[in-house]
Amino acid sequence: VIGPPGAGKGAYINTMFNENVTAVGDGSNRCTTILKPFVHPYRLGETEYRLIVVDTPGFDEKSPADVINLLNRVSAWLKASYDDAKKVYGFLYLRDISKNAMQPGPSKRQRALFCRLARDEMYSSIYLVTIKWSEVLDSVGSKHSDQLKDNFWSDFEDHGSGVEKFKDTHKSAMDIVQLLL
Repeated sequence: VIGPPGAGKGAYINTMFNENVTAVGDGSNRCTTILKPFVHPYRLGETEYRLIVVDTPGFDEKSPADVINLLNRVSAWLKASYDDAKKVYGFLYLRDISKNAMQPGPSKRQRALFCRLARDEMYSSIYLVTIKWSEVLDSVGSKHSDQLKDNFWSDFEDHGSGVEKFKDTHKSAMDIVQLLL
């Protein structure tokens, strides 16, 4: 789970687990400074999964160095934690829908680095998850969502990535996770 500070990564993870497993910041400071993995047992039909959800530090989308630093940390953690027998199912990129969607996001270069980390075949397992819909009118959230899709996420969508709306419920969090499986 990645995104800028205050995007709602901790709140999303806590809702997914149905308990407070990680700190939730107030958006003005970074409460997560290291990669924090959490294990979540999950059953889908007859298949049992052992999901490992990783809370990541927020990064300044306007700072190439900040984004690159985080992506390098995630890449190193994945290499150290997983061998070829384990599968990375995907990435959730959280964005606060209540903030002006026209704020600059990662540059094409930063997005390319993210895609390299995810590998081209994983585009369909990368989701932009819009969060904090309860803080805006639906019309404003829909406008921001359209702007994000058009100006920020279109390269990903063109390669099979998706956009999902998190509805602040455990079911919604798990429905989004299920898209990765």
